[in-house]
Amino acid sequence: MKARVRLVPISFLCLLALPSWSRASELLTSFAFHNGGGMSPCDLAPVEFYIGVVGPPPFYCTPVGKGLAWWNDGESGSYDITPGNEPAFGDLALTLTNGVDDEFMLLSRIQGTDGDGGMGGPESLFFPTGHDLAGNQLDLVRLDVSNVHIWTIDPTTQHQGWTADVTYEFWGTPLPEPATALLLAIAPLLRSRNR
Repeated sequence: MKARVRLVPISFLCLLALPSWSRASELLTSFAFHNGGGMSPCDLAPVEFYIGVVGPPPFYCTPVGKGLAWWNDGESGSYDITPGNEPAFGDLALTLTNGVDDEFMLLSRIQGTDGDGGMGGPESLFFPTGHDLAGNQLDLVRLDVSNVHIWTIDPTTQHQGWTADVTYEFWGTPLPEPATALLLAIAPLLRSRNR
């Protein structure tokens, strides 16, 4: 009987050690942002929306999700930024789960240009939770894009403007706290010693 009791904590620890891809992702948080900008010279070219990770001084911004999806006037839809389609996803995941109120940016640009534009700030400015996603593993970021509007501001300079409503969804796997995992693992052992 004692061998059976000891298998329970070992089995539980093995379950905790399963890689996160074997557990289902869940929506950790989301927020909506009305994105827009203007640039010239452009000729009603498609726009894209992505995220920028702001590093330590000198505050370089690493784009994450750049070049994955382009949107024409009137289009809508969604796309996922994942470790499989974005080499810098690890930087984003680390920044958004490290327990520090780091800065990141919501960026957009016109196809055929190098200029990035957008709004940035600390994570607490954007996340409804008021802090980053510490205690979770970030699996993907989904951008849900709607109401894309692209127009010519000034035909003589080919100055183009754009707006869109973008919802940023952060999907991941909650990680058990070490203290909680330890208590759950040793509880059956403590119970068996009291018998």
